[in-house]
Amino acid sequence: MKGRYMERRRHGHVGTPVLGWSLIVVGVVAALLSVGMPFEALFGVIGIVLSLVITALVVALVLGVLGLAGAAIAAPFVALVGVPVMVLRAMFRSGGAPSMDAQHRRERAAPPAPAAQSPASQDAATEILRRRYAAGQLSQSEFQGMLINLLKERYIAGKIDQSQYEQQLEVLLQPPPTSDRVLRA
Repeated sequence: MKGRYMERRRHGHVGTPVLGWSLIVVGVVAALLSVGMPFEALFGVIGIVLSLVITALVVALVLGVLGLAGAAIAAPFVALVGVPVMVLRAMFRSGGAPSMDAQHRRERAAPPAPAAQSPASQDAATEILRRRYAAGQLSQSEFQGMLINLLKERYIAGKIDQSQYEQQLEVLLQPPPTSDRVLRA
C-alpha cells in the first residue's frame, strides 16, 4: 500500500492529463452550447483549432527534419575544418610552438624545487659521521648530537637560513624508525 501511495505522489495517476483535458473540452463544449452557439459553429471552431494544432505539428516536424538534414549536410564541412585544426593544435602543444603561452613553457621547463635535504647528506663531515655510525663507532645519541652540532655550525656560518635550520632540526629530532614502539607494533 505504501509503495502505491509513493508512486502516485511522485508520478500522479496514470492518464490524469488525458482525463483533465477531456473534462476541460467537455466543459467548454457544454458552456458554448448553453450560451446558444449553434452546433455547426462549434464544429467550425473545433475545426479551426484542430487545423492550427495540426499546422503547428507539421511545422515543428518539418523544421526538425530540416535541422537534421542541415546537420547531416554540415557535418562533412565541419570535419574538413575541425579535424585539421585539432591535429595542428595537438602538434603545436606537444612540440612547443612559438604561439604557446610563455608561462606554460616556463612551468614545463623549470626543474622542480629541491626538497629539504637531510643534514646527513650535505657535506663530507656528515658523511664521515654516517660511516662511523654505520660501523658502530657512535651510538644513536652521539650521532644525533654531532649532527646537531654540524647543523648549528652551518647556520652560524650562514650556509643555511633559519627556516632550513628549523626543518633539518625537526628531521634530526624525530625518533628513529627502529625504536621499540615500531618493533612492538
